[in-house]
Amino acid sequence: MNYPILLEKTLARPESRWPRRTRREDTPALPPGAVFVFRVGGDYREYPRDLVFDPTHPDVLDASSVSLVDTRWRMVTVDRVVPSISEGASFTLRASFRCQVSNAVTVAREGINDVSALLSAYLGQDYKLISIAAAHAMTDVNAVRAEVKARLDASMAVAPPDIDGLSIEFMTIEVLTPHDVGEHERKLMEEARRQELAKRRGTYEAGLVEESAALIGRGSAWTDAQALVHGSLSPAELADRRRQAELDAEVARAQQEALALERAHEMALRRLETETRLVHAVLDQLAASGTYVNYEDVLHQVLGRGGVSAAEEPHELGSGGATPADRNDGRPQQGSRPQDGFINDEEGLYS
Repeated sequence: MNYPILLEKTLARPESRWPRRTRREDTPALPPGAVFVFRVGGDYREYPRDLVFDPTHPDVLDASSVSLVDTRWRMVTVDRVVPSISEGASFTLRASFRCQVSNAVTVAREGINDVSALLSAYLGQDYKLISIAAAHAMTDVNAVRAEVKARLDASMAVAPPDIDGLSIEFMTIEVLTPHDVGEHERKLMEEARRQELAKRRGTYEAGLVEESAALIGRGSAWTDAQALVHGSLSPAELADRRRQAELDAEVARAQQEALALERAHEMALRRLETETRLVHAVLDQLAASGTYVNYEDVLHQVLGRGGVSAAEEPHELGSGGATPADRNDGRPQQGSRPQDGFINDEEGLYS
């Protein structure tokens, strides 16, 4: 950085142009905010700022070199790398100073053409700054920034940079981290923000669910009343809704009754089928026994009592309670019994 001396140039001795006045033609152009400082012999002389430049001025003609010195306030930024406690990682301290030339002749004599290098050396000689950074990890950027700023404020008050011909003020300090560390921190912050947003969204949705559950628990009448208050439902629409609800309820009841009747009918059919099969089975058993049977009495007993139990005796199904022996002149058949051909229980009906 060329500041505060913008340019230094060696001048040749101008040629005499008698009888015209000798003038210098090799003087560089002067930028705004800068002044000429000529070296005449062993002395440095600033060209008067309130005068228009005169190439025939004695100092200009006799000068062996010229320096262009910037005299405006300038912001000078200085970077200084300091190690951290994290292995292989360092902080970059970026300090900003407000500088202005207070004595252009002194600046030209000292040849100060890069004030940023001098300010960087000023930061480097303060070992307290290095120890502050070395005591923190790369994630403690805010803490390092606060401590370094406090240290620089104190240093500028007690022992400011001693650079002849310049007035210097400390302005700000930044603490920079390597790109990968900064990227990592950025991702951590983004993830934290994302989790916080998800948490708040979940809380909000849970509140909506609880509120909706509370509204549902109050019933449709309360919901309709709230709709009437807010104007989202008119009285006519509410009446239509109520009539439709009553009609739907009647339809539902009718459907339930029809379903119950259908189920009762199906049960009756299944019972009739079972009884029919039972009667057929009993009659078949009686017919195979070879004894006298009063079928009308048997049918009456089976249908009236719902079937034949295992405890019933076969002769009870006969006519008037007479035994097979009485119906056969009191003589039972040889080698057979009437009950031998009967079933023992209801499971035998389907075997």
